Amino acid sequence: MSVGGVDLRRKEVGVIDLQGLVRDGLLEANPPVAGLLGSEILQRHNGIIDFGTKTLYLKR
Repeated sequence: MSVGGVDLRRKEVGVIDLQGLVRDGLLEANPPVAGLLGSEILQRHNGIIDFGTKTLYLKR
């Protein structure tokens, strides 16, 4: 998996089915939610979320 230019291959990740949350309207968004990134990914890659520009920055 990669996010932008950050390669997440050979990294341990967890997977969960979000269809129940989407179906019940708990993850409503436009465009639809495609997945979630956990805090371990954000911490490992020094994630910065710019809410003003709706941009996620990750260090390689």
